[in-house]
Amino acid sequence: MKKFAYFGLLLMMGQIFSGFFPLLVKAMPVSEIEGRNACGNQAYELAYANTDGTLTTKSCHDTYPDAKSNMDQASGGREDDLVILERESGKTKIIDAKYAIVDLNKGTPYQNTNILNSGDATDNTTYTYINGYSSYGAVDAAYIERNHDTGRIKIKIGGLTGWVREIESGYEAYHIVPLNWVKSTTKYVVTSSITHYTTGNIYQDSYNNSFSIGPKVDYLSEGTYYSYDGIYFYGDRKTMLDDYKNNTNQHAVNANAPYYNYYLYLPHHTKTTYSGSEIDAYLADLYDTTLGYNYTMLYGNGYAFYHAQEVYGVNALLTLSVARNESANGRSTFAMERYNLFGHNAYDSNPSASASGYASIRAGIDTHAYRYITYQYSFPSDYRFYGG
Repeated sequence: MKKFAYFGLLLMMGQIFSGFFPLLVKAMPVSEIEGRNACGNQAYELAYANTDGTLTTKSCHDTYPDAKSNMDQASGGREDDLVILERESGKTKIIDAKYAIVDLNKGTPYQNTNILNSGDATDNTTYTYINGYSSYGAVDAAYIERNHDTGRIKIKIGGLTGWVREIESGYEAYHIVPLNWVKSTTKYVVTSSITHYTTGNIYQDSYNNSFSIGPKVDYLSEGTYYSYDGIYFYGDRKTMLDDYKNNTNQHAVNANAPYYNYYLYLPHHTKTTYSGSEIDAYLADLYDTTLGYNYTMLYGNGYAFYHAQEVYGVNALLTLSVARNESANGRSTFAMERYNLFGHNAYDSNPSASASGYASIRAGIDTHAYRYITYQYSFPSDYRFYGG
């Protein structure tokens, strides 16, 4: 009798609390969207993306401009959930949306998604690339707009704005996901410090990594913020996306006080006040000092980083940070066997054959400071120069 009473109490509580909490946000599977054909012979469907993961047709159109015009003219309330679907070659997909996040996690582990460095959606010049599958990278980006002639979309991620092709290396490069189907995106949580959280799956309310990026600043109250540049922060995603579409930051909570992470914007040609012995002490706190499981080739080379700074003027801590990032904290095969902490010449096409080897860790650090930083990436007349 007690068991039935307890079950009845739980059922009643579930009914009560369901009135206070909305239904969980869902997303329609891509496979289900592909089979959708709500508009018959008309190629474009304008539809509402509902929070339960379904789509409700608003209107059908023969051309994309007609569907786009209809979507742009509608605003506020439910109209903010509008998406445009295109049916082509027997498959349907979302190609545009009023508010959306771009999912770059395509499950193709060797696909690189190109970001183009021009406002022109026809430019094929590659500025950089995103590993959408990376556990340390980002799988989401802010959706800004679509160029229907090229099939490319404009996104913002990591402070960069550019165009992404529909197909990259033979794979679909992205999915456009309406905002109210999204459960998690990159976010910043402010307490006594500022922590950046990245998501590995925008359809789940979970985060795969967190990074402390600095102490709390006076102009940011404690709470959760959204940003795809880490400079201007927003209390909600819609306001953020509106600003990105209008190429402004005027509605950011810190519109008049941009936040710049110290080391992210510190020029390489600066000097740290930390000595070589202090760098070694720092590394000793992190890693084994003997050849154990947690051993690193970085340990014992604090002076080498400091020496490169004093001789070539390249900040020792920035050099150390690059080395940690590129060498799996000094434990990569290239670091252990070739004294190459930086992945020099380890081209994706054949890294084992092309990666550089050095006589010592110090020689690799000196080469990085002298050749790669001073006379390449931080040399104003070099084609790889994008700032100090």
